[in-house]
Amino acid sequence: EFKNKEILLTRDRNGNRKLAKVLGKRGARVICWESFRYLAVPPSKKLQNALHRLDRFDWIVFTSPRAAEYLIGPIGRMGPIRRGGDVFPRVAVVGPATAKVVRSFGLKVSLVSRVASSKGLASENVFKKTKGLKIFFPRARDALGDFERILCRRHRIVSCVVYRKEFVRHTKAQIQKLLSRKIDEVAFYSPSAVKALYRELGNENFFRLVGQVGRVRRVRVKTIGPTTAQQLKACLKS
Repeated sequence: EFKNKEILLTRDRNGNRKLAKVLGKRGARVICWESFRYLAVPPSKKLQNALHRLDRFDWIVFTSPRAAEYLIGPIGRMGPIRRGGDVFPRVAVVGPATAKVVRSFGLKVSLVSRVASSKGLASENVFKKTKGLKIFFPRARDALGDFERILCRRHRIVSCVVYRKEFVRHTKAQIQKLLSRKIDEVAFYSPSAVKALYRELGNENFFRLVGQVGRVRRVRVKTIGPTTAQQLKACLKS
């Protein structure tokens, strides 16, 4: 399936490296294009207060693996907090990748959304058909905020920024070299990756790389999740 195919990866450096290793073993020729990097942000007073009062929350919600890493990792062990004989707060996540990261820190995951998106998590019955829950929501600075926007009138959501993304800028020579390659497949794992490549290449070159001529598509484009696919469609229409 991947043998001798040239595949463009558009994640952060570490994400590209891990996936390139897997694809390389299957015979692919991988181009690692670092779209952005993740950076921690100084903890705000709001975040510090939330961390000192975790036992008052009903749920912690993680909508990405990075949110879990940047919240749990720096503060060390964050074991379950007991209240009234039960274990609180419960943990809800978007998708199996986020669940895997949360479990790697020794936390139990009570809910994995059936649809791997923030909207999908917000539509789960435990949030959609209840009211008055207190939810701790650590997130990226540039997060779309769908979970919070959909549920803010039903529940009390404490939203705190724990990390940010910084787009990586490439030289003109690097961009021209990329456009000269005979790429078979492009993989986008997040809306941010789509936006990063679009911003760097510009409308014409982006369309040249991942668009189509007539009814013939130059390359196969793969996206992870409906939100990433929607972002790609928006860029191609612009």
